[in-house]
Amino acid sequence: MSTGAGTGSAGGARWRPAGRPRRTGGAGEDHANHVPEPRPGWRCKVAAMRLEPGARLGPYEVVALLGAGGMAEVYRARDIRLGREVAVKVVSEELGADGAFVERFEREARLVSSVNHPNVVALHDVGVHDGKPYFVTELLQGETLRTRLGKGAVPLPTALAWATQMAEGLAAAHERGIVHRDLKPENVLVTRDGHVKLLDFGIAKVIAAAHEPAVPSDTSPRDLLSETVASGGVKTGTGIVIGTPGYMSPEQVRGDPVDARTDLFSLGAVLYELLAGRRAFPGASAVESGYAILHHDPEPLPATIPPNVAQVVGRCLEKDPGRRFQSARDLAFHLEALRAPTSSTTPAIASPELRGRRWWIWVATAVGLVTLAAVIRAVDSGWKLAPALGKRAETDRSGAQRAGVTPSIAVLPFVNLSSDKEQEYFSDGVTEELLDALARVRGLKVAGRTSSFQFKGKNQDARTIGEALGVANLVEGSVRKQGNRVRITAQLIQAEDGFHLWSHTFEGDLTNVFDLQERIARAITDELRVVLQGDQRQRLVPVATRNPEAHALYLQASAIFTRRDGARFPDGIAQLEQALRLDPSYARAAGRLGAMWVLMPVYRPADLNSALDGAEKAAHRAIELDPSLAEPQAVLALAFEERRQYVKAKAAFLRALELDPDDVTANFWFATSLICKGHVREGSALLDRMLSIDPMYPNGLHWRAISAFSAGDLDLAERLARRARDVGLAHVGLGLSYVAEARGQREEALAQLTSALTALGQDLPAGTAEDIARGALGDVRARDQALSKIERHLATHSSAVSGVAPYGLIRLGRPREGLEVLARGLTGNDALVLPLFWTPYGRAVRTLAEFPDAARRIGLVEFWEQHGPPDMCQRVQPGKYVCQ
Repeated sequence: MSTGAGTGSAGGARWRPAGRPRRTGGAGEDHANHVPEPRPGWRCKVAAMRLEPGARLGPYEVVALLGAGGMAEVYRARDIRLGREVAVKVVSEELGADGAFVERFEREARLVSSVNHPNVVALHDVGVHDGKPYFVTELLQGETLRTRLGKGAVPLPTALAWATQMAEGLAAAHERGIVHRDLKPENVLVTRDGHVKLLDFGIAKVIAAAHEPAVPSDTSPRDLLSETVASGGVKTGTGIVIGTPGYMSPEQVRGDPVDARTDLFSLGAVLYELLAGRRAFPGASAVESGYAILHHDPEPLPATIPPNVAQVVGRCLEKDPGRRFQSARDLAFHLEALRAPTSSTTPAIASPELRGRRWWIWVATAVGLVTLAAVIRAVDSGWKLAPALGKRAETDRSGAQRAGVTPSIAVLPFVNLSSDKEQEYFSDGVTEELLDALARVRGLKVAGRTSSFQFKGKNQDARTIGEALGVANLVEGSVRKQGNRVRITAQLIQAEDGFHLWSHTFEGDLTNVFDLQERIARAITDELRVVLQGDQRQRLVPVATRNPEAHALYLQASAIFTRRDGARFPDGIAQLEQALRLDPSYARAAGRLGAMWVLMPVYRPADLNSALDGAEKAAHRAIELDPSLAEPQAVLALAFEERRQYVKAKAAFLRALELDPDDVTANFWFATSLICKGHVREGSALLDRMLSIDPMYPNGLHWRAISAFSAGDLDLAERLARRARDVGLAHVGLGLSYVAEARGQREEALAQLTSALTALGQDLPAGTAEDIARGALGDVRARDQALSKIERHLATHSSAVSGVAPYGLIRLGRPREGLEVLARGLTGNDALVLPLFWTPYGRAVRTLAEFPDAARRIGLVEFWEQHGPPDMCQRVQPGKYVCQ
């Protein structure tokens, strides 16, 4: 049925006996805007404020009453300006005359409006009618979790999906400094399409609200158990404890100050109830529930719930906030990992005797969840935490690995302790080279560079980092460079409990920096009892050059390359060329030079053919110097790809991955190449594998989001695209716009698509990106303006045109023209246009009669003839394909 947003409570606690939610209107729906009861002493004449159908509140026409309480009424109404139905909450006249209340009311509106997120109810407007404040929210179609729980426990996949969305919504609120403080099934609504909305931020607290008006503090210590609770459910006494019995965190029950982690406890209680079909902390009264929260552990979840799921729920329900997940974003990552459809194993179910223990402090070994784009992998080797037995997670006190468990590690960015802060490139370079060396060790799982560097400069605890990256051990350290001398301090830390397995300092000079890294890498593998094989028995860190100046130039250029700092690409290329003059045998410098040339046109205006020539020349030189390097093979592959020599490109990609199967960049480039050819399923599987190594790789998350969108999984696409946004991808609006448009969120789609096309189409006339976005979303005038600008661009660019030009033509309803532009020659970004063919937007292109011939001219048919047709097409005869 229809229901509006939650109403909030401008006042104190809203106590109700456990198991007795109050119903107010609505056929069978116990939410109906969940109007709060009045505080003691407030006598509001509700009947006098009842609005009849047809009544007007500004531009809103009342349709029907949804719910009523002592403080407010909620109406279904029609916005006569926009022709949409909304929910309007109107507060009583008596309360409207209370200046303090109005201030709280306005603050509630500001709180809700400051959070713009699909999993938080949207606030449209605020106003005053006849002295009564009101605000307007979206009108939701669905049911609250409380109603759904009346039917029993929720299936595991559904519960995890809903919990993930709840965590995402809380993360958005927390990032705005807002804590909900009353998360419970009544305040979570599931729409008819399965989308979760968090309701009722009316009792939320702004943390560090330096710019908000001062409000009376409610954080002085007060113990719920020392207060009296009236039978009607309203707490008496002078203390105000905000929350709902059974879902409050221990710190809320005690009346202590709270932060965002209190919401994570409440979410854990809600998720427990979804999975078990019963409350985590039942009680016949608020006092009983509060006592249980403070002193009891919940009963074990049903035996059908996998242990890794139970562990996540249990960590949410830790009594100590420091032992919970430290952010809603972190919790969302773990919930996404539990939902990953490509999980390689099924977690074992706990034995009865273990289930009888404190059920959440263990997880069966060998969970092995594979990350799917925005998801962080669950701990791959699993934990078996048994403090009572004195056991460690994966290692004994010497760091030795348990039998059958693959050792895992992340190398965190080493801190630059040099007096010259410009030496940051050197400490980062040491980190990357150590990471690269360890990643080549067979039998050792190493988190990818991009994911590890996400924690640079962040004061996160070891346990949080280990769980986020799916590893059991961490390496961190510092680098001090003074003149020609180098001191590197490294620590090996057990992620589960922060236990330092060892800490060593290594000193030398720039001429033997590779030897220092060798000693560190060997100390790590020795501590983890990794058995080295082949050449690695003699050497883990190859000596790339004996010239310190050449190595410094390589590291400086690599810092530019890693940041994809397009404006400084010419500087990086010059540095690498100088490094090769100093040491002509420096193969890695030649390989990196090729990588910078091949990406140059992507990140700054450059002549495409000249850049590809430079890339191929450098790559061939690197291969001649050291045939074992994977990077130059991947560079050649991408250069072939850009020249539309797709068969050669695939062969080079396979060669690169033969040399280094775990090379993240090669895996990513190859995956995107496959998706561009229409082999979306194969490319998506390769992205999943790549993201299992480097779960925070921004563009990998984005490409996987778009492939999920193409497959019709909007929830997964949105989660992955948000993760790409959170880790800093500039053009992530492309994927986010697809999801928003599919959900009918036009304004969001417009903003996201404009942002993405602006980032990708910098060589187009000003305003083209927004015109394309508006035109694609139905604005006829903007469409005509965009087409005019694209035509001018095409007329003045006879060689490589912007990839946004054919993309825009296709999105603006000119698929034939867009296809022809693409078939005529190279664009500056084929990888923007080709994947569009295999999305819902591309059906207008791939079903054209001209498509097979254009595909032949582009080079796709030659690839399909050798490697099979795309997922959406059939080969009807040699060289002829029909697509759906």
